[in-house]
Amino acid sequence: LACGCSDGVVRTWTLQDGAAKQDGAAKQDGTAKPAHAVMTLPLEVAVVAYTSDGRWLVAAGNDGSVRLRENPGNPAGQDRLLGADDLHAVSLALSADGRRLAVADLDGTVRIWRLDDPAGPTQAAHIRSPAGTLEQVVLSDDGSKLLVSTTSSAVRLWDLQPTLRGPVALQKSSAGIR
Repeated sequence: LACGCSDGVVRTWTLQDGAAKQDGAAKQDGTAKPAHAVMTLPLEVAVVAYTSDGRWLVAAGNDGSVRLRENPGNPAGQDRLLGADDLHAVSLALSADGRRLAVADLDGTVRIWRLDDPAGPTQAAHIRSPAGTLEQVVLSDDGSKLLVSTTSSAVRLWDLQPTLRGPVALQKSSAGIR
């Protein structure tokens, strides 16, 4: 279990049989201290996600940065900063198979990274949304489709395989999209 905190720290707990554990021992009072702080961002943490296989922990901060930690259970692990200083993340999504990461940027672009490359994450696509400020990104389970919603209630669908195709404009909604 991971949570991002207002102090910029991503903390993790080990869950076993539905109970939080620290160093293999359950706390008797029903509380548990974090197993360890695995990442520190310059500002408050906005979004945290694990890949389904637990290989990568991803965190986006309110400073716009996106950081990856391979094998987050290893306290000596190193963070990887995606996009250097030019990325200002507003949303991120992981495919269920853990192979792709989509990051929506404040500048209206979505960047797709492959996480299954043995050499480490590689950027696979850079997409510019044609309508409005990006609000949310969602990847299909296999990472082959990308759905993007904007603050203007526009929704776009891209087919990412075998090559980038799209977008297909879906019907606008008068209600907010989440």
